Amino acid sequence: MPKVKAADKKFTGVIAGVRFENGIGETEDAKALGYFRSRGFAMDEATAPAVTSKKEKGADPDAEKS
Repeated sequence: MPKVKAADKKFTGVIAGVRFENGIGETEDAKALGYFRSRGFAMDEATAPAVTSKKEKGADPDAEKS
């Protein structure tokens, strides 16, 4: 499970629905991981899933909606 590291190594609490204890939280929630990445949290990238864009997932941003 991906580990997220808070800047405060003593932080114990909840951020984005993820429980942290002594500055370390663990989650597999893609939205939470995206939140942490966008806010500059350190992560154990070896266990964190790779970030893929919508285009890489096959969505065509130029396609018209029916």
